[in-house]
Amino acid sequence: MKKLLLSALVILCAVAVNAQEKKNDENCGTGKEQFGERLLDAKLNVLERKLELTETQKTQFIPIYKAYDAELRATLGERKKPEKATDVNAVAAQIKQRLDKSKKAIDVQKKYIDEFAKVLTAEQLQKFPMVEKQIQNKLSKRKHNMGDRRHSGKGKHGDFGPRKPHKHPGHQRDAREEMKR
Repeated sequence: MKKLLLSALVILCAVAVNAQEKKNDENCGTGKEQFGERLLDAKLNVLERKLELTETQKTQFIPIYKAYDAELRATLGERKKPEKATDVNAVAAQIKQRLDKSKKAIDVQKKYIDEFAKVLTAEQLQKFPMVEKQIQNKLSKRKHNMGDRRHSGKGKHGDFGPRKPHKHPGHQRDAREEMKR
């Protein structure tokens, strides 16, 4: 009887572990995609708010911007730090490659300006590049800050750790407790 119960328990655990692994495998592939979608939605929310789009403009602007963003991301590719080149020719090649990507990105931006002009007012179109630059700067700053925390091992509080609650200086008992520590 004990062997039967033990066998059933082992089989049940194996099935549960297998189901969990399948669930994790399904979620891993879409993590970047989900992040990209959330990021795009956040960008669109900022653009809608800062450009003060009407409902009609939103319905026309969103599909154009999604196509623009997808083409721009495809042009730029995944951004990763290039290998540290020590050879002058290798450094020159890296710089040229970066400039080529930038040129292609500018071509995409030029292409879509006419599309945006069909939907936005002159004032909104003039604001558009500035708002987009603000979004990019904010994302870049966040990425930089996250990288600092991730690689420093210091966490979100830096070198000092979380702040301790402030104690009122008039309480001598608190001061004595501090001395004991």
